Amino acid sequence: MRKLLATATTAAIFATLAFADIWTGKLLDTSCLDQKKELAACQANGSTTTFALVVSGKTYRLDDMGNQKAVMALKDRADRSADPAAAAGPVNAKITGTRDGNTLKVDSIEVQ
Repeated sequence: MRKLLATATTAAIFATLAFADIWTGKLLDTSCLDQKKELAACQANGSTTTFALVVSGKTYRLDDMGNQKAVMALKDRADRSADPAAAAGPVNAKITGTRDGNTLKVDSIEVQ
């Protein structure tokens, strides 16, 4: 019975990963977007806690785990760690995960 459970669990994990997609776009601050501001004014920054990703004109919000991963990725961003006072600009990101409507369930995020 344990072998069957272990096999089923492993199969479920690999099946989930098999359906994962990759999105690349600009990270935005969703609280800014909720205020109906323009996309250019809503760039993600170090104080952002909820994120969206714009890909080819379509906006996807990140799930709760994705928001946490994005916060950590921004803190670890290479150009910011060398000089935290450097001017902020657009934040590009590459996200691996699955789409659920207009929400991305994030497996991993790489901030560029």
